[in-house]
Parts: sequence; structure tokens; C-alpha cells
Amino acid sequence: MAGEGAVGRPHIAQALVEAGHVASIREAFELYLSRTGPAYVERERLSPRQVVELLHTVGGLCTLAHPRDLEQLPELLADLKAVGLIGMEVYYQDYEPQTIERLRAVAERFGLLPLGGSDYHGLGGPQEREPGGVALPLEPVERLLALARERGVLQRAALARRP
Repeated sequence: MAGEGAVGRPHIAQALVEAGHVASIREAFELYLSRTGPAYVERERLSPRQVVELLHTVGGLCTLAHPRDLEQLPELLADLKAVGLIGMEVYYQDYEPQTIERLRAVAERFGLLPLGGSDYHGLGGPQEREPGGVALPLEPVERLLALARERGVLQRAALARRP
């Protein structure tokens, strides 16, 4: 089900549905897989700074998702920007216009690309939007692609997909 990717809770939820143990993915999470569920297993985690440092050292372009409710966002952005953060999610399906404007101003203050996300996990849930399903200005996307070309990220990704 996960192919060559890492197996995660969404895959386990789908397997539970297919085996008939639960009626839906939502039920699998509610009964078993949520952070308080009996099948939840905490995993080792890197700090956000460690993740950005690691990805930056291998040429990755790091962006921050779901910043709306993060405590001490300015301090976090300053720390992550120092080790390679290049953008943050400003445009998101659930963000109100005033939230988008606040986050856009924060991104500008820290010199980060104001990007967007659909939060697509490939499970076809009612809240999921297909990639590209969230409207955002084209200019930051063009800047992101230019930066990716500059760093050779697009070429490495194309080579990795070759059989």
C-alpha cells in the first residue's frame, strides 16, 4: 500500500478498513491510531532545527507547514531561517483572509517565500484537496522553482525517478 514509501498511520488505517475491522479511516484513528489510542506508537523525532539543517545540507528546499497556531512563531522562524528555511505555508484551505494576511506579513518580515499547501495525503478524505487545489500567487512559486533549478534539486529529482 505504501509502495516504496514509509508506512504510516494512514496506511494502517486503510488496511483496517480493507480488512473489515473498522468502517472508515476516521473510525480507525478514533478507535486505535490517535495519539491517545491503544495502537499509537511514539517515534523518535528530530527537532525542527535538525530537520532543516539535514535537508539543507543535501540541497533540499525547506518550508514550514501549518504555522498558524505555532507558539512563538517569530522565534522559531528566526532559528530555522538561520539554518536554511526558505519558505512557509501562508495559503491553506482552512485559512481565513485575515490569517493569510498575517502570515504573509510574517513571511515577508523573515524573508521567506509565502507558499501554500493542500495537505494532500492521498487518502481521498473529505477535507483533502488535490495538489494545486489551493490558490496562491504565482510569483512565490516561480521563485521557488528558480531556487530549485539553481540548486539542482529538479535535476536530482528527475534522475531519481528514472528506472
